[in-house]
Amino acid sequence: MGDWSWQQNPFVGTKPYQRLLVMLMLFNSSDLKDSNNTVYELTSPREGATRWYVVRDVGSALGETGKLDAKKGDPALFERLPFVNGVRDGFVQFNYHGWHRELFDDRITPDEVRWACDLLAKLSDAQWRDAFRAGGFDAAVADRFIRRIKSKIDEGQRIGGAGS
Repeated sequence: MGDWSWQQNPFVGTKPYQRLLVMLMLFNSSDLKDSNNTVYELTSPREGATRWYVVRDVGSALGETGKLDAKKGDPALFERLPFVNGVRDGFVQFNYHGWHRELFDDRITPDEVRWACDLLAKLSDAQWRDAFRAGGFDAAVADRFIRRIKSKIDEGQRIGGAGS
């Protein structure tokens, strides 16, 4: 059906939308252009859904977040960059430097981060390896990314309230 907008879609402000944003932060995905999103009309509804809103390009992930020429797919960089800088006034402060900061700044709660991380923690090692293999990563590089993602998941599961 076309592109969908990060700022104007039926899910803005909902828990599932906020949690999707957390998952993008876990992967340091910062190429949040509307043209990277597609909405599909389903001819056979699945689980009650007649439309799918898909983020179909996360190619800028696994490196640094930035607006121009951010390094991507760099395990050494990804390993050393923080996930969360803290919690202020009840909202998580991400280490994010890309476009559309308005999606993240003072919008995502520790509970939303914990929920997203709890969900990702359920993925098995085989599922993580399969995902990275499908992305064309060799096993040694994939293992580095997976280790760091799992440490971010652990961090997110422990994130506290306003005083953290």
